[in-house]
Amino acid sequence: MSEVLFRCEGVGRRYGETPVLHDCTFSLSAGSFTVLIGPSGCGKTTLLEIIAGLQPHEEGTLWLNGQRVDTQDAQKIAVVFQDPILLEHMSVQENIAFGAPDRPCGDTAAKVEEIADLLSLSPLLERRCDQLSGGEKQRVAIGRALMKEADLILMDEPFSALDALLKQRLGDRLSELQKHLQLTILYVTHDQREALRLADHLIVMNEGIIQQQGTPREIYEHPRNLFVAGFIGHPPMNLVEARLEEKKLCFFDVALPRPEKLQGCPLSKVIVGIPPTLIRLDGDLGAGICRSMQYYGSQLQASIEWQGATLQVLMEPHALPAAHVSIGFDPAQCTYFDPTSGQVIDGPGRILSKK
Repeated sequence: MSEVLFRCEGVGRRYGETPVLHDCTFSLSAGSFTVLIGPSGCGKTTLLEIIAGLQPHEEGTLWLNGQRVDTQDAQKIAVVFQDPILLEHMSVQENIAFGAPDRPCGDTAAKVEEIADLLSLSPLLERRCDQLSGGEKQRVAIGRALMKEADLILMDEPFSALDALLKQRLGDRLSELQKHLQLTILYVTHDQREALRLADHLIVMNEGIIQQQGTPREIYEHPRNLFVAGFIGHPPMNLVEARLEEKKLCFFDVALPRPEKLQGCPLSKVIVGIPPTLIRLDGDLGAGICRSMQYYGSQLQASIEWQGATLQVLMEPHALPAAHVSIGFDPAQCTYFDPTSGQVIDGPGRILSKK
């Protein structure tokens, strides 16, 4: 298991009387690519700026390499912002070298050339930064962060202003660099696909609270509450209300045998989480009406009206559904939530606590 490089313990932040971060606790392993994701305004950028030393915090502590970093300048932390902060009148070479640790001139030039080669910037080293495209500027900003030789690199939505294709290409290149150089990165985004594609560890936030942490697969397949289930994934898990009656799980007018996960559950209602890939359109769970379809090249997403709910279904791109379909899915593979607390029902009759 990789050593813990950085730890955030119980960090809290207020703006006046308004709390914006609550008891944020997590660890980053050395060489990990961690993505902090949540909706706009959830506090993820505030948390990143606290770690960078750009904002104060009223509660909690920050540790890097076993030492407190919230009481001194974080010299071993580099930051790449959403809008790259470059010295526009200077060259790419000068920007990458700016603020780097002191070293002999020859060593600095060699290091700049090495980083430029990694980022495919070698042909642009003499060009002024005001003559670069958005993607080139962001690569220069990443190069400057690498030049700092920081233990931890923080990135705040660095590719959000770029077009989709360039965003994916730069994300792939960053992922390759992270693995090649064993960088430790904490990356902020609200983009579902970007988060699931880049991260080896995911931290999901909402309203200043860390909702869940784990691998992208763990969080997507096993959300611990309704917020995570309805937020993670593209599209996210379908959430449908159902009744519990004796030994039955009942939707509007479809009754199924109560699945094992709900045996002994004292609730009268549950929220059923149905993954979009789990749903079949040739089942025996009642009729559905296809309301719309969206074609994405590699897959087709259909919106199906069923039992008073709208289900998002993912299927092969050639599998065009008829206007009227027959829904099917395995209740044993669904996830169930308490509609009051929003927490997952974690096995027969057990409702996961919030903490």
